[in-house]
Amino acid sequence: MDISKMLQQANKMKQELDKKEKAFDEQIFTYEKQGIKLIISGALRIQSIDINEALIDPEDKETLQDMIIIIFNEALAEISDKRKAITSSIGKGMF
Repeated sequence: MDISKMLQQANKMKQELDKKEKAFDEQIFTYEKQGIKLIISGALRIQSIDINEALIDPEDKETLQDMIIIIFNEALAEISDKRKAITSSIGKGMF
């Protein structure tokens, strides 16, 4: 395979990856856990957080804070894994 064909193929892969990443960034993901609902984009922008009023205890805000951190971290990990799956699938079969 000559260098110009390799460069064309690499350019095509880059364009395909850019297109898939843009579509992924616009995708919306919803996570719900123990009365907390988190809606976040593939670009990792929080769209909304809904907290069940039963969880709001002025005497125990630390538990609620911990629950929010847990769901947010789980969402970030899952979205990151999905993004990696997209990017790793692009290079397969190049050579």
